[in-house]
Order: sequence, then structure tokens, then C-alpha cells
Amino acid sequence: MSSSNDTEAAAPASFVTPVGGFPTRADLIASTVFAGAYGLALAAYVWRLINPRTRVIAPVLCTFLVVVEQIVVFGLRANAGAHPSSTMGRDDFLLFYQQASFAMSFALLGMDLTSLLRALLVNTTLADERRGSFDQAERRKQYRRLSRLYRMLFGGVAVIGVLAAVLHGAAATPWAIIICRYANAVSGALVLGAFVVHLQRLRGRVMYLPGSAADLLTVLAGLLVVVPLYRITILHNRTPLIPGSHIPDISNQNSLSSSLAKMCFYVFQITPEFIVAATLSVLDIRRAFNTGIHGDWRWSDKDGVPRLRLEGVHITGVGVDSKRHSKRMAIEDDDEKAVYMGLLIPAHVQMQQWASSPQ
Repeated sequence: MSSSNDTEAAAPASFVTPVGGFPTRADLIASTVFAGAYGLALAAYVWRLINPRTRVIAPVLCTFLVVVEQIVVFGLRANAGAHPSSTMGRDDFLLFYQQASFAMSFALLGMDLTSLLRALLVNTTLADERRGSFDQAERRKQYRRLSRLYRMLFGGVAVIGVLAAVLHGAAATPWAIIICRYANAVSGALVLGAFVVHLQRLRGRVMYLPGSAADLLTVLAGLLVVVPLYRITILHNRTPLIPGSHIPDISNQNSLSSSLAKMCFYVFQITPEFIVAATLSVLDIRRAFNTGIHGDWRWSDKDGVPRLRLEGVHITGVGVDSKRHSKRMAIEDDDEKAVYMGLLIPAHVQMQQWASSPQ
């Protein structure tokens, strides 16, 4: 008898509230809408992938993963909203899977923004007679190091978020879960904030950096900052357990399951991520960021200097060597071939051809 009482006394009196609260009927409509919206974004992504003129893979690979994952997450969430369980326990695997997704999705999108910024910066270091630029190998190396640093930081934020969800699912001590979740949110806000500030400094100092593309990255990164800032405000909540059981009392205001709390979740956590993911899924990345199908994937210039795509000319460029590029010329139209050849043939050769042609 005393052993049973000791066990009950040792049981935790509260449960760390999941981001987005516990599944209720209030989730049904919103989750269905977002699942459908992400489905449309996936269709646009696939359509762009099919078209050889707009195909891009590596720079927005994380966006693809986020879009697919969110379709699954909101499908599960909509189903849970349609059949809310009054006996939901703390060991609901699907709940903690959603927590991992919500904790790392903004960081994965930040990694893609870093890849796109890298393509823009590398383009500014390439030699081109039209704009009067010369090759800047050392600066190109610095830009690649900078992008790798940001990708490592965003990757670290994502890993911490997954770790927090694992601790949540393993019923670790509440303070361990809360500290890990705050580490994810605070570090994410700092990295994204640094990214925005750094991007604005680069915009005013780097010659040949396209202002419209840099501004778009700033807006998208600024939207993502909202997500960790929102998370910081709600991660401390703990939901009391119903006496004599391990079931959270979702009627408590700290459970984040009220209509107002649900609205804040979908507005400040989900909407910014969706806008960024949808933009990167629909936009013609190759034109907007002057990049090729794989972006700037090189570790260094050991295998050759990447080629420049100028003025939005729709050709394969950054990070593609000349042999591979020549094989892909068949997918370009005649006008773009002419522009591309104009970039490759030296000016004096063109003059000789013009002089020898019959008048």
C-alpha cells in the first residue's frame, strides 16, 4: 500500500505543454487548410522541377523536405482534431513527432536561404567584361566559408529542436525539456537575426549584389524570425495533470488549447513558415537568384571557376563546369544560346567575324 502511495507521490504534477497545444476540434479546419495549402506548394515545386528551364534542386532541397513533412504533420493533426481523445496520454508518439517538426522546420528553411545567398555572393566575385568585374578568388572563398558557417548554425538549431522533442517523448524531467526547447528557440532567433543584419550590411557593401534578390531574402528571413520569437513566449507553459492519472488537463489555460492560443499558434508559428516555403516552391529560383540547377555546390575552385549567369539569362551557370554546361545547351532556346555564346566568345573574335562577313 505504501509503495503505491510513493509511486503516486513521485509522479509529476504537470506536463510540459506542447507547442500548438493538444489536439482539439479547433485544429480540424486550420490543419486541413494548411495541409491543402502545402499540397499546392508541393505541386508547384514538382512542376518547377519537371520543367528543365526552371529546374533547381540543391538550393531548395530543405524546402522540399519541409513541405512534404508539413503535409504529413497537418494531415495527422487534422485527423486528431476530428477525433479528439479525452484520454490522451503523455506518451502520444504523434504529438512528439509534431513537436520535432515544428522545432526544426524554420531552421531548415534558413539553410535554404543561406544556399541562395551563397549563390548571389559567389556571382559577385566572378569576372565579366560586360560589367567590368574581375575574378576575386579569395573573396569567393570567404563567402563560401560564411555560408558553411550559417548552414552549420542552422543545422545545430534543428538538432537541438529534435533533441527537445525526444526528451519530451521520453518523459524526461520538465526542466530538461524546457531548457532544451529554449536553447532551440533562442539560438534560432539569434542566428536568423544575425543573418538578416549581415545580409543588410552585405547589400550596401558588395558590388554587383542584386538588390531585389537580397531584399527578398531579407523579407523571408525576417518572417522566419517571428517563429522562434513566438516560441520563446510560450515554451515555459506546463499543463497540470488530472488528479490520479497521467492525463493532461487540456481545459487549463496553460495547455495552449483554447481558441485564442490555437489562433496565435497558426498565425505566428505556421503562417510565416508557410509563406517562406511557398515562396521558395513557386518562385523561379534560377532567374531570381541568378543560379543554376545545383547552386554553388563547390567546396573550392579546385575543379574550376563557376560560370556566371548575367542579367537573369536563363542558362545553367553557377557551379557547373564547361563540359557539363555544353551538354545541357539543348534545353535552352535560341535567344539564350545567342546570349550565352556572346558571353563566351572574346570580343576581338566577334569583331573579326563581323569584319570578314560580306557587306
